[in-house]
Amino acid sequence: YVVQKYLMSPYCVAGRKFDMRLYALVTNYVPLTAWFYRSGFCRFSSQRYDTSDMTNEAVHLTNVAIQKKLDTYDAESGGKWELRQLKLYLMSRYGIGVADKLFYEIQMIVIRSLHSVQPVMINDKHCFELYGFDIMFDDQFKPWLIEVNASPSLTANTPEDRRLKVTMLHAVLDIVDLEGQRKGDEVRIGGFDLLVDAGQLRPPPAGAVYSSLLGTAIPSEQIARKPKPPEDGKPPASGKDGGGKRAGAARGGAGDETKSDTPPGGGGLLVDAG
Repeated sequence: YVVQKYLMSPYCVAGRKFDMRLYALVTNYVPLTAWFYRSGFCRFSSQRYDTSDMTNEAVHLTNVAIQKKLDTYDAESGGKWELRQLKLYLMSRYGIGVADKLFYEIQMIVIRSLHSVQPVMINDKHCFELYGFDIMFDDQFKPWLIEVNASPSLTANTPEDRRLKVTMLHAVLDIVDLEGQRKGDEVRIGGFDLLVDAGQLRPPPAGAVYSSLLGTAIPSEQIARKPKPPEDGKPPASGKDGGGKRAGAARGGAGDETKSDTPPGGGGLLVDAG
């Protein structure tokens, strides 16, 4: 059994408790090489937060597996917000500074968590792991790590949820690079940003508005990388496209930004550039 202190004063949206599921990809532990996915989602309880009855699952538990069995569950939205919706919501209410500080601190929780397990992890350069981080923050905007899941569930209960996870998996396979087409100097692939490179924390891009790219839009253009030339110098056999774009790379479609004070306000995966 694992015992945790209950977070009694969670930050709520429209009175409802929620947690965030974020994704990090580790391709090496020694030295640490980690990628952080810009997107993710928030899972909401289906009833307003109230501490008078601590046994009420509809109030206190945000797990979809539990919420979907309740009469108050919103099946259309899956009880979820896309992460960027939360960031836009916080910026509109409290300003860019508050939202940026919170998301940067969340990013640092991910980094410190990975560093903390380095001594006990068996490192194999042929292996990688996708982790699902569950994080909440309280009414003082202090983030708390709830748990970390290795090989997190990739099941989807809404079209938006499926689109997010399929797009992410495309990017994971591009990073792992089974076809050997990467140059090796990429710092962004699909929705993943290289967060820790050979043990060193990468700073934000020059001129970046935010300290952390978590919750920002994923560029809609396909990440195109030319395949490596063959050793004999002859061009590789290819189809009509000449092999210039890699099949399966993350693709984006424009999505409408949904700003709503009522969770979980729906809205598709926001992959518009900006």
